[in-house]
Amino acid sequence: MAIKTVAASLQKELPMTLSGVQMKELNTTLQNAAYSKEMLEFQKKWKQHTLNDAVTQFAKNMAKTWSAATVASDIAKMRMPAQNIAFAKLMPCGVKMDMPRGAKTVIRELSKPAAKALTETAEIEFVPKEKKFYHKDCPAKGLDAQEISDSESSLELFSEISLPDLIKFESELFENEYFANESKVGKKIFEIISGWKHFVHLGDTIYFHARCLGKNNQPYLEQEMLKAPVMISSHGRYNEIGRSCYYFADTKEGALTEVYKHCGSKKPSVQIAKLKKCKEARLIDLSQNVSKNNRFIDHLRFKVDNTPGKIVKEYLLPNFVAGCCKKVGIDGIKYQGDGYNCYVTWKDDYFSFEGNDIVEIEG
Repeated sequence: MAIKTVAASLQKELPMTLSGVQMKELNTTLQNAAYSKEMLEFQKKWKQHTLNDAVTQFAKNMAKTWSAATVASDIAKMRMPAQNIAFAKLMPCGVKMDMPRGAKTVIRELSKPAAKALTETAEIEFVPKEKKFYHKDCPAKGLDAQEISDSESSLELFSEISLPDLIKFESELFENEYFANESKVGKKIFEIISGWKHFVHLGDTIYFHARCLGKNNQPYLEQEMLKAPVMISSHGRYNEIGRSCYYFADTKEGALTEVYKHCGSKKPSVQIAKLKKCKEARLIDLSQNVSKNNRFIDHLRFKVDNTPGKIVKEYLLPNFVAGCCKKVGIDGIKYQGDGYNCYVTWKDDYFSFEGNDIVEIEG
């Protein structure tokens, strides 16, 4: 499709004005976006000219990027920002514009919630030749638009659980967790997790595992830092008291922060291991942003200060989710940290040791 044809089509079809709701939606999308070059140009053009001009220029730039990626022989140049495809889906007034060959099908199959999520990350790329989306850390695993939409909607399935039902279920967990899977909500949660279709993997990212060092204690051996701690007493978000699993983060600062969360006001010395994947794990992704009415995910993310040896009621729901994942053979969970991603796996043999650091107690 010639770029001029795209521009001409938009000139005809795009209304000159937006309603207050449409304007708010567009502004919110841009406010939360991880900008691609083309999206930055859209915002700049909109401020300087009209919305028509901005959309016309965006379509022009996108067609150019798509065409270049289609004919490229260099693998790196075969990809384009997934945000562009997603933003086209969210274009104001539901504009039905002429697009490069195959683009319209991809955009049509992409759900709006999935498109919204894609505009908010720069970690996903799109390959026009294959019509597939790839995570930068997992270049061998691609998903088409329908699979991306299905993956996004998996989290939204939890929003079907009402707040009263959720509170009742959490009360049941506190009263007797062993019979929770017999309740209506327990069965629903297990059904959602057992039917999960799309998973994330460790890829080639470097990860970090942190552990507190007692005062005057010797540093842990490399072998110890590669193993889940034994005989633990504290209740974790995804582990019950006395049951160990392996927690790690995708940044050193994130791993340190996660340890500090459970140390009260006094910060201990912390040993941090740098990790490299030696075998792949299949993880359920609970880190994505969700709609405001998804109380279930909100409850999974409650921030608490836990006390060693005591049950933390806010952890009972994520503990149940972890139990469901184990039951159906999912290796672990990716979840949301404060500006970083956290991970937990039930086994501890996915990594090799890459380096060590100790953050000493200040003062």
